[in-house]
Amino acid sequence: MMMPRCPLAPSRHRPVLGLAALASGVLMALSSAAPAQARQVATVREILDGNELFVDAKQAKVNQTARTPDVISTKASRGMVAFASGATARINRNSQFKLQSDCFLLTSGQVLVSGPQNTCLPSVKLSSRGTNYVVTVLPDGSTELKVLQGTVTLQPIGPAAATSKWIEPVEREAVRINAAGQVTDRRCLVSRDYNDVVGGSLFTGFEQPLTNFQQLGAYLAGNVPVVGSVLSALSFGLF
Repeated sequence: MMMPRCPLAPSRHRPVLGLAALASGVLMALSSAAPAQARQVATVREILDGNELFVDAKQAKVNQTARTPDVISTKASRGMVAFASGATARINRNSQFKLQSDCFLLTSGQVLVSGPQNTCLPSVKLSSRGTNYVVTVLPDGSTELKVLQGTVTLQPIGPAAATSKWIEPVEREAVRINAAGQVTDRRCLVSRDYNDVVGGSLFTGFEQPLTNFQQLGAYLAGNVPVVGSVLSALSFGLF
């Protein structure tokens, strides 16, 4: 399923002027990252809402390191990990993924990825370099990808690779992928999508910064009307 690239929002939307400058001063040192490594290494940087973040089913602690093929999971807690590639990922409640050779395999829940980190699904590999995207496994077994800023390329893997080809880069879009690795829906993101993500559980309450929030902040400041409590979440949930 192909469609033209999504247009930028009108430049008159300027309720968060100055946000990019604020973010850049704090995150400049984190904005450059190395390519993903052949062996995944992830270090726990933050645990919120209790202590239900686990590495291989054992309760984890901040600064604990997980390596391929460890499984990282949450129950009632949320968390954040930093990868050796320089990328970071925020993990929502009731989520699980397994560290693999060049990606992590998301089997349930939701993650926000910032930086050069690939995500795998059973039939698709999501390849990125320095972008911000959210991946959600839905109850029906399908997956939703939201590319907030930057680009992500979808590559079929496993049995799906024999019948499918690379999909053009996804940019500022929401894409639905079924269990067979087929794209069943694709649309441009709108302001409500950004407001829901930024004002939700993947941002609120976090203190550790995202790797590439500088780029996301610059895009939001110039193109997306983010106001009220959402702006508050941006200002206090990322530093």
